[in-house]
Amino acid sequence: MKMGLRVLIILVILFATGIYRAEAREIAFVVNKKASIESIKLLEVKEIFLGDKQFWGSVKIKPIDYQGSKPIRGSFLDKVLRTNPTTFDNYWISKLFQEGGTPPSKKETFQEVIDEVSRDPGAIGYVYKDEIPDKSGIKVILTVQE
Repeated sequence: MKMGLRVLIILVILFATGIYRAEAREIAFVVNKKASIESIKLLEVKEIFLGDKQFWGSVKIKPIDYQGSKPIRGSFLDKVLRTNPTTFDNYWISKLFQEGGTPPSKKETFQEVIDEVSRDPGAIGYVYKDEIPDKSGIKVILTVQE
């Protein structure tokens, strides 16, 4: 048996038996370090990104999403909002026509999300926890396993 095939068979056995697992990453919901909020429940995150919760006290909440089909966006929509990108985008189109409101702003990169949250006390975004720089001006208020 060739070496490559042997390695493949071993990996299949390890995955099948659960001995080896690829670890899922954590999605961290982040706000400005100066924000008065210290933690949040998953239901509140859902309400914020669906436009149903718009204020923390007197501070206007500004949710930040990603443009396009980023893996983190797919995980967020699936795990938190229990939807997919097309349905979520259509939800906001319909909501804007029926009720108005402000959909989440969209950024291209993790760094753009971190920069916006560190500048705006009302912003909330999500990034992979392991990609948050030490001196970023943000704090984590909730994590969700991808």
